[in-house]
Amino acid sequence: MKKFFRILLIILLVIIVALIVTPLLFKDQLLQKAKEVANTSVNAKVDFTDFGLTLFRNFPQLTVSLKGVSVVNLEPFEGDTLVAFDEFSAAVNLMSVIKGDQIKVRSILLDHPRISAKVLEDGSANWDIAKEGEEKAEKEVDTTASGSMDMNVALKRFEIRDAGLFYNDRKSGMKASLEHFNFVLSGDLSADQTNITIESDVQSINFFMEGIRYLKDAMLKMVIDVDADLANSVFTLTENSIALNELELVFDGKVAMPDEEKIEVE
Repeated sequence: MKKFFRILLIILLVIIVALIVTPLLFKDQLLQKAKEVANTSVNAKVDFTDFGLTLFRNFPQLTVSLKGVSVVNLEPFEGDTLVAFDEFSAAVNLMSVIKGDQIKVRSILLDHPRISAKVLEDGSANWDIAKEGEEKAEKEVDTTASGSMDMNVALKRFEIRDAGLFYNDRKSGMKASLEHFNFVLSGDLSADQTNITIESDVQSINFFMEGIRYLKDAMLKMVIDVDADLANSVFTLTENSIALNELELVFDGKVAMPDEEKIEVE
């Protein structure tokens, strides 16, 4: 029996070492291939400086991360950065990766993202970067084909750290920005019954419309606690508050969505 457990331990260690060493041995090749795949999917230049694969950060989950990510527009927004962030990481269930049939994502982190959305006078938007025929090709993919791999987003945590969101619509004359935006959602979204907590704060909100400033460096803080019946789409709100500067709104209640076309609020 001792010999059996010793062999089992050796096999486990070999698997762990392989997961750690393989990305290091083929890091340059994997990095280049990932960039090629990303750039063939959109009409923009996608780049990132590094990626990581580790068991130690969220053990026993496997953490996959991309660092120094940027999406830079082509014409007519040549050189404008649409999206950039210091790091994107996702923790996935290790056994789901080993089995290979369904990857279960447990947490997602966006660290210091910057999103700059623009609309020109003719209505052209800089986020419209999907290549022609890409959406059609996705619809034609047979998701029931054998050997395909599913993605199960069974989140327990979703976090955004120190984000900056900027919107400039020249067609409507509207400009808005959120700076130092933080957001944390926690709760087991794979369960039928769960408690969902949302905590968010923004240190600076600005809003212009046709040259008139409606908000200047406003601060927003939000705490929401929800008892969620995900199986029946019933959400009970308890001890919730939203504060804009010194103006605070406290509320509770229940929201039910018995079908797609009807929403009930109490």
